[in-house]
Amino acid sequence: MSTAEFAPGRGQAVNGPHGPGCCADYLDGMLATDPVSRYYTRYETADGHVTVLVHSNRLLVLCLGLKHPVVTAGPAGLTAVDFGQRADSRVSGKRKRGGQFLRQGGQVCELRLSGSAHQPVRCPVSGKLIEVNPRLAAEPSLAVTEPVGQGYLCILAPSLSDWPKLLEPLVRCSPAAAEQSVTAEVVDS
Repeated sequence: MSTAEFAPGRGQAVNGPHGPGCCADYLDGMLATDPVSRYYTRYETADGHVTVLVHSNRLLVLCLGLKHPVVTAGPAGLTAVDFGQRADSRVSGKRKRGGQFLRQGGQVCELRLSGSAHQPVRCPVSGKLIEVNPRLAAEPSLAVTEPVGQGYLCILAPSLSDWPKLLEPLVRCSPAAAEQSVTAEVVDS
């Protein structure tokens, strides 16, 4: 049986090894689940201002939380996401040489708002900065319209020796709450 029979578009019949339609329910469930819920465990700070997505490989993706004042105000107020010197850092190799170390409570970036207002975003965990989101320089509104997706802030690699205590200050989101917040993002956009 060819692989094309197992990867149809939506609404097409699936001919699996046990007859027609045996894999359709499974594939529909896989297509309906968003990648964040499938591959990441979601944590938030107690105030809900920063979301940390934990991948199974222990890399951390930092995002603005859905309760962050800039996110709740909407994309009109955000003019820029400024990473300062962090945007110029280059990381290379298996051990990610050249990555800047961020301490818990340190500033990740600064959100520039309309007028002269600005708001710092603090790092809720410690780790080596692997990447800042390059798209935010050209499209800062992504941090507000798609905070847990295209608008992520940065990717961190925590020290494995810190791993047991790393997530203690964060609150784990239940899968149902995470699903509702993703739905809320889509509806609000």
